[in-house]
Amino acid sequence: MIVYAEHGAYVTEPREDSQIAVVGGGLVGMSLAVALGRAGISVSLIEASNAQPRSDSAYDSRPIALSQCSRRILDTLGVWDALGAAATPITRIHVSDRGHFGFARMCAEDHDVDALGYVASAAALGQALEEVLASMHEVCVLRPAVVDQVERE
Repeated sequence: MIVYAEHGAYVTEPREDSQIAVVGGGLVGMSLAVALGRAGISVSLIEASNAQPRSDSAYDSRPIALSQCSRRILDTLGVWDALGAAATPITRIHVSDRGHFGFARMCAEDHDVDALGYVASAAALGQALEEVLASMHEVCVLRPAVVDQVERE
């Protein structure tokens, strides 16, 4: 597959040997690009936004709850080291429905884990992913860029 992308002045030139093009450089697109790169696959990550990495406008500040499984995945991808300090551990959970019978409580120490999950801002996760992507030679980030045409070989 050949992908033609129009891109701006602050963009790395596309790799001729890219095996996969990931279109969309949000949290999911960046996570996929990191995972593919870690698997030894060359990737071109194409993002339309011209927001520069680590800028305040690049990501919103909404909180994201990350499960213990998500943390392990991010750790395996090498992202957790860049994110961990910005993530708050969830050590207790209380679930109930006011005015109705029943509730559930969980505590991390009852399950012999440090945390049941973590809360981090989308901005912190985005910045951690950007930091990891910047160190990966397997991933070429094209920003701002849009896919203009796709041809199958």
